[in-house]
Amino acid sequence: MKVIGLALCTRPASERIVDESKVIITKDEYDLSSIPFFERKNCKSLIQMAIRVLCGKVAPGGMRSLNYPDIQHVFHVVVKSDGRAACTVTDVSYPTQSGISSSLGLLQKAATIDLTSEIKRLQNPAEADKILRLQREIDAVKAVMVENIDKVLERGEKIDDLVERSAALNDSSKQFYKRAKKLNGCC
Repeated sequence: MKVIGLALCTRPASERIVDESKVIITKDEYDLSSIPFFERKNCKSLIQMAIRVLCGKVAPGGMRSLNYPDIQHVFHVVVKSDGRAACTVTDVSYPTQSGISSSLGLLQKAATIDLTSEIKRLQNPAEADKILRLQREIDAVKAVMVENIDKVLERGEKIDDLVERSAALNDSSKQFYKRAKKLNGCC
């Protein structure tokens, strides 16, 4: 799972779909370290063109995740109703919900965000998505609770066993008392 790039764009908000020439990338950053060195420039140009095209095709107020199988990348695009847009480019194994969430986060922090550090932070999808992080915490708590319930059930079985043994011991002591009374009664 890897974030390849982040981009902030502007586009006309008055039109539902716009040509890519009307989409302006205002801020972008890419981590192309996994791409061979001599292909990085072409790959970056291709990703920038795809971002402009996709930000133009998503209507204001919309969000979409679009998979490009030819380049093994997914573009998570969010366009606000005022024409501001954000795109998170990830590999295909990155969770869609985390990609959309990171694009929304980019728009919220657009004025002050450092995209280089943001790419590093988003390499872990749980950092990008609060829901995913909470789900993992819930899963951990659930596992602990299942373990505790198993222990309680096991302890309940042991308590049942102890109750049976104490009942048997009680019966034995009653029989011992009766025999002792008989034996002592004859003297």
